[in-house]
Amino acid sequence: MLEGITSTQFYEWVEYAQNEPWFETRADLRMAMLCALIANVNRDPDKQRQPYTVDQFMLHFGASGIKESRQSVDHMVAMAHMMAEAGLGVITYG
Repeated sequence: MLEGITSTQFYEWVEYAQNEPWFETRADLRMAMLCALIANVNRDPDKQRQPYTVDQFMLHFGASGIKESRQSVDHMVAMAHMMAEAGLGVITYG
């Protein structure tokens, strides 16, 4: 597809995608809207005076977004044992 469009058309698509998100970004937006709605319906105005916003529930990736945490070896071994006990595999050593 990229061979059949000009750079101007490509940048128009990029701009369109930023203004009208689709795929997973659109799904994340819908879910954030639902979460904000549920949170606001159940919000105690005495404890949380301001309504929740959609942005508070949006996933943000990148440098300032979701941070990955590293699993310890002990945690990975414990997870492997748990999956083996559930019948999802066999642990062999060596």
